[in-house]
Amino acid sequence: MHGIQVAVVGAEAHAMAAAAKHWCRAGAIRIELCGGVPVGVAAEVARSVPPHTSIGLVRYSYESVDAVATFKLREQGGEAPRVGFIILDPAAPPLLVEHRDGQFNRVQKASDVPSIVENMSQNDFGLIELYGGLGILDADDATRRSHGLPIGFAEHDLAKGHHRVN
Repeated sequence: MHGIQVAVVGAEAHAMAAAAKHWCRAGAIRIELCGGVPVGVAAEVARSVPPHTSIGLVRYSYESVDAVATFKLREQGGEAPRVGFIILDPAAPPLLVEHRDGQFNRVQKASDVPSIVENMSQNDFGLIELYGGLGILDADDATRRSHGLPIGFAEHDLAKGHHRVN
């Protein structure tokens, strides 16, 4: 994985642990999982990788619960709004990729996130997830420009390694 700072990998739930293990063998030390990943699948991923690997699962704050629930109901009804993914990677040039389910934005600076969020909030997105180390302060800045659109960010397990502390 020499030179790669961030890799976006799509995998079905049953294949996530194997994908995470593969990327750890390639040198990954941090794995960030989508907010739609069940905690049991995230635990399976955590058990499959070396203990020094930081596992992050996207979470949403309390004020976003209703909007996330509405998104989930629409998704289950076959009408899922688009999802915005914003990935911080200072080592790579900015990139915008449209996808059938949403949009991927790679940014070099966290300060670019709020304006992207504001644009997404005006273009029929249902929620936005922040990756690449974007955290609480970045989510707060983004939320101020989201017009109520829920903002999730990868919160990393700070327990000893990623296993339980006894």
